[in-house]
Amino acid sequence: MVSREKQILNGVRLIIIFIFLLIILRLVWLIIPHGASLKNYENPVVASRVVRGTIYDRNGAVLAIETPYYALALHLDKVKDIESIISTISPVIGMDRDEVHKALENKIRYALIKKNLLTSEKDQLESLIQEGLLQGAVIEKRYGRVYPQVYHASQIIGFTNSNNVGLEGIEYTYNEILSPAPRVNEAITYGNDITLTLDMNIQFMLDINIQQMVKEHLAQSAVGIIIDSTSGAIVAVTQYPWYDNALYATSSEESRKNSFVTDMREPGSVFKIFSLAAELDSQAIDADEHFYCDGVYTFTGEDGNLTTINCVSPHGDVDPTAMIARSCNGAVAAWSHAMTKDTFRDYIVNFGFTHIYDLPITGVSGGYLAPTTSWSDRSKATISFGQEIAVTPLQIVVAASAIANGGELVTPYLISNVTTKEGEVVSTYEKPSSTHNVISKETASIILEGMEEATVPGGTATKTFVEGVRVASKTGTAQVADPNGGGYLKNTFLASTLSIFPIDNPKYIIYVAALDPKGDTIWGSGIASPAIGNVISDMVRSGYITSSAIEEVSIVDEKIN
Repeated sequence: MVSREKQILNGVRLIIIFIFLLIILRLVWLIIPHGASLKNYENPVVASRVVRGTIYDRNGAVLAIETPYYALALHLDKVKDIESIISTISPVIGMDRDEVHKALENKIRYALIKKNLLTSEKDQLESLIQEGLLQGAVIEKRYGRVYPQVYHASQIIGFTNSNNVGLEGIEYTYNEILSPAPRVNEAITYGNDITLTLDMNIQFMLDINIQQMVKEHLAQSAVGIIIDSTSGAIVAVTQYPWYDNALYATSSEESRKNSFVTDMREPGSVFKIFSLAAELDSQAIDADEHFYCDGVYTFTGEDGNLTTINCVSPHGDVDPTAMIARSCNGAVAAWSHAMTKDTFRDYIVNFGFTHIYDLPITGVSGGYLAPTTSWSDRSKATISFGQEIAVTPLQIVVAASAIANGGELVTPYLISNVTTKEGEVVSTYEKPSSTHNVISKETASIILEGMEEATVPGGTATKTFVEGVRVASKTGTAQVADPNGGGYLKNTFLASTLSIFPIDNPKYIIYVAALDPKGDTIWGSGIASPAIGNVISDMVRSGYITSSAIEEVSIVDEKIN
């Protein structure tokens, strides 16, 4: 009789043998081929082409779009007589022999001779190739970028290189969104489209008037920007001189720069409205404050030294609104002494000066404002009328939104939304839920009142006045700091004007500045103000702004009819 222990041991042995056999059978099954039951690996299908997305303005106008074009190229290793080829193609493509030779420089096997062939050029070249007269020549179908708006908003849009890769502007910043990597299981990969906040109708109005201003006053350069005061949307931006995106290779670095965010300059008297707002809102002075201006204001600093502030002319008795309307240096400087340095600087910072705004373009600057520990006894006074501080045009119009909106500062933005080729929204701009209040409604109202007073006879900004539209404006004429240090450039000025309109229901803020005008005037009131007045008039005629004068005429016409 087999003992119980031996029975258990035999059972364990059988189990082990069974498991071992199973392992052997599994290994054999894996080693032996199974014919049709095995799957062959196939490379995934990757898109053969990427179509770059389109850039639109807020009305759907095309700013940048991919289109096919034809180019002439030479495979040099197949060319037997290069001089004969050059003689044949030169008259067809409209390039002289030297130009063709230049295209061939340093090329060994392949040379691109001409892009964007005309249909007639393409047809003639194809005929010559078929006849065997252009051995080594090929007509290539390529895909490139077209910019229908030419120079309008060119700096914002930017451009792509010959490989359709964005190099500047929105084309650069959003390159991977506009032109993603080829995707798997797609014949063609389509990039997303981008809609900007720009309105090309308003952009055109701004461009034309800025160009006219530069030509009339012989300015070295100019900048203009319009934002929606209620949302912060950038509606139009111009920087003159401009360039054609399609001809970027012939443009200068200066013409391609987005100077409205890169250039920091002393703002001059335009800054007085922000200084006055700080003086009023901090209750350092009240709305009934008065200052008598005899053309010169002298004060003694803590160090005992005398500082003299000059006005263009005596202004007589000046209250806060008159200070803005007549642009009195003495008044705003004298009132600045009622604030501490820290209080004044805090207001300036809260207005957005020193802030670097998050826009999808390179080179955005935060401006410059020294810490109060570096301020001299005259710093508060000189900063109050726009010296000892450097700001950008963008910062000026954003700061002005607090005056337009009863104290609330907006956040500027340039991208409205990103959509797929089918129109599905991928992302959209959402206004920040938190508000940034800089000053009270009462303070903002006083500033607007003074700015409106500046547009009527006796004020400095009368040339921004437009019949039937309530406009609030502040002019400025600033010296330009020497970039090499050592004070200011001789006889070089920045002539500017800032306007908010219509002030009964503020919608737009516009800032225009001309650098180094050489005409018969240097003043912002005679250079930038007329350009703004013309832009506002154009916007009235185009229906963007309603003029009460036009409404009155319409009512009269109805009664007559």
